Parts: sequence; C-alpha cells; structure tokens
Amino acid sequence: MASFLTELKHLEIKLEDIKSATNNFDEKNVIGHGGFGKVYEGKLAFPHSEGEILVALKRLDRKYGQGDPEFYKEIRFLSCYRHENLISLSLGFATKVVR
Repeated sequence: MASFLTELKHLEIKLEDIKSATNNFDEKNVIGHGGFGKVYEGKLAFPHSEGEILVALKRLDRKYGQGDPEFYKEIRFLSCYRHENLISLSLGFATKVVR
C-alpha cells in the first residue's frame, strides 16, 4: 500500500483545501451518494489551471461498509482507467482522517 501512495503522491490534495472547497463538508454541497459515502461539489484552485475548477469530491464513510483498502483500490483504478461512462481521477485525493 505504501508504494501505491508513493506512486500517486503527486495527486495528493491537502485536506484543508478539500474542506475549504466543500465548506467543511456542508450538506448543501452534497450532489450524490456512492458506495463509499457522500459526494460533494466544490471548487479547487490548482497551479496548472487558471482560477478554480469545479470538482466532485468523494468522502469515505466507513458506515457504508468500505474501508481503506477498498478506497485505495478505487483511487488506483480511477487514476489509470479510462471509459466514457466513468469520470477519471484526474485531480487527486487526500488520505487524512476527518473527525
């Protein structure tokens, strides 16, 4: 698992930036639910872009029965798989725990 996280380190986003983009995971920003929990809409600024980018942010909630291994598996899958019916992981992820 550590090698996987090292391999994708360039895609890691600061948790503080994600919390800011979702207004601290405000329910008003929920746009859906998935197998890992809620999906939030937000805007993030990236060095390679002008201004902010509209993004969808998945938040792992263990009550949905998924854990870290499944979450990391999805990150790995979405970072390299391309299909017209899937949104690829083109921006990044955060791994810190939110309390």
